[in-house]
Amino acid sequence: MAVKRETYQKYIKLRSFYDLPKIFKFIEILRKSGIINMYAAPPFLYMGKKMIEHEYTYKQVPDEEAFEELLEQADEIKQSLIYGAYKQVHAQEDILGDDQHIRSVERKIQKDARDIFMIWMEMKGQIIKENIIKKMIKEIYIKNIKKI
Repeated sequence: MAVKRETYQKYIKLRSFYDLPKIFKFIEILRKSGIINMYAAPPFLYMGKKMIEHEYTYKQVPDEEAFEELLEQADEIKQSLIYGAYKQVHAQEDILGDDQHIRSVERKIQKDARDIFMIWMEMKGQIIKENIIKKMIKEIYIKNIKKI
């Protein structure tokens, strides 16, 4: 799988602070649930169960099973983002006051959520491209065998 060098570097940096496979699984569950356009996904990484539940109390949910799985994991993913962002900000900004420190953590959570989502999107796109290419090669191979 060939992803951009910049994406790979971000992945390497972020994986030391976050459990990216678990977060990617959460994003995939969010996609399967069908509750949003995926470009609106980053905030769902830090919304938590109660906020997601509240948002969708009276709305139609296309895949109830995926939505329930999403809710089960929402708080754990939220805590993971908070902790990872806190570790990064705390290491860089020991001299800031409490209010500045909290705002820095909030900004870091939002930025990292966007970056993690963009990494997932690029990797997902690459997998889809590779599957299409494999399918095309298989079809060409089968056509050529039938000619023989």
